[in-house]
Amino acid sequence: MGNHVVITSRSQRSVQKTIEDIKSEPSDLNIDRSSCKKDGMVLDIDDQNSYSDETTEFDVLFCLPGFCIAKYFKDLEITEFQSQINTNLLGVVRMLMYYRKNNTKPFTFVAANSTTAGFSFPGYSCYSASKSVLDSFHESVHMQLSREKIDFKLLNCGTMKTNGLRNENKCKPRFTIDFEYNNTVSNTDEVAKYYINLFRDRKRLSYDWFTYFVTIRSNCEKRIDYLLFPLSVFVLFTAKCLVEIKFRKARID
Repeated sequence: MGNHVVITSRSQRSVQKTIEDIKSEPSDLNIDRSSCKKDGMVLDIDDQNSYSDETTEFDVLFCLPGFCIAKYFKDLEITEFQSQINTNLLGVVRMLMYYRKNNTKPFTFVAANSTTAGFSFPGYSCYSASKSVLDSFHESVHMQLSREKIDFKLLNCGTMKTNGLRNENKCKPRFTIDFEYNNTVSNTDEVAKYYINLFRDRKRLSYDWFTYFVTIRSNCEKRIDYLLFPLSVFVLFTAKCLVEIKFRKARID
């Protein structure tokens, strides 16, 4: 008997492509490819009736939303704020509430967060807000859920090379793209392997050094974090000064 893995997505096409990749690509994992299949299911975060009351027995749940409409504040509509908050914050809250009620065994719930939760810059007016609220939510409920044997964790990551990044770049301001690409754009497979291997080590796990410094500026967990805390203050102060200098020179249409 192996692990039972369930993959969901906002796009059925993405699920189908993942199944095709699993069936066709060589892997170090021992996968029963004949058991890979797609089931149709639609869950609406605004409609509780779309959620089944069927019980589950998951050990680990990854909830990794990351929907971004990157524009200057002056160009955003209120509906664009709502759609990002619904996905990045309320989607996580709804999933956590659902499995807290329906999962019949202790489990780990892992949600995706962002560097911009603690370090934002022009162009991420709403996305960073939705992620920083998720960070505050985690801080508030982590100890409460621990008493119920639910281990709630955050994966903090920077820019990754995804379809979402390509889509958001279509409307993203030039300044935001230039500043963002000054930093590392990570490979999703490498990030996934890193998190799978290490997610149990911390409440908040960061992939790159800059995100790590952003994280420990407000949340130190281990001795090494406290030792490096002064360096994190210097790094983030320098980065913030750089943002302000570059933005003063940027052209805003």
